[in-house]
Amino acid sequence: MDNNQVETTINLNDLIMLLWKNIVLIIAVTVIFTISTLLISKYLMSEKYESNTLINVLKNVEYDDSSNNSDIFRYGTELAKRYNIVADSATVVGLVQDKLEKENISLSKKEIRNSFKVSSVNDTDFLKIVITYPNPEISQKIAQTITEISKIEYENVYDNALVKVIDKADEGIKVGPNIRLNTIIGFILGLMVSIGFVLLKEFLDRTIRDDKDVEKYLGLPILGSIPSLDKKRNK
Repeated sequence: MDNNQVETTINLNDLIMLLWKNIVLIIAVTVIFTISTLLISKYLMSEKYESNTLINVLKNVEYDDSSNNSDIFRYGTELAKRYNIVADSATVVGLVQDKLEKENISLSKKEIRNSFKVSSVNDTDFLKIVITYPNPEISQKIAQTITEISKIEYENVYDNALVKVIDKADEGIKVGPNIRLNTIIGFILGLMVSIGFVLLKEFLDRTIRDDKDVEKYLGLPILGSIPSLDKKRNK
């Protein structure tokens, strides 16, 4: 047990000495990764703005139908999936695209589809339509248009449903990029890469440098050694 403890201590000391010997490389790589991530986040990554609307899906009291169709409005997760399918349909996306073009906002159907998601609030029949786009005004316009058109189409598909808009879309607020978080991630990544490189380099290096390496790699006892001579002192 004592031998294992001594071996563990020696290995830990060797590891610390190895990292200290390569401290300049570790610092340099970490700094490069950190600065690169900072610059990319600040100058190359596009800004993102988020606008959202809150809606409530209810059973239309004008219908007396008490069949299982009304049960679909009790479960938020399934309701959100169902509403998202309608909102993501070619019909809705096409109508949204046409209306936005009338307001001089030209977006492809793919851009519209990638800009929004529908999620349930605490697994209830309250749904949030969230729009993410590089422009705050356009994100608001997309949110308003998708909510308006998807509401109509959803009520057409489920004639016993009533969609109420609780919160209208406001101008988008900035949500990205998170420069501080990205910089921290770059620092951690640079540290991990640099330390990993040093350890891998040491692991692959089988050069015998001293008596300890002979015993370690060859398993042979050392009977004696010839010290190296300083040629300068002999001149």
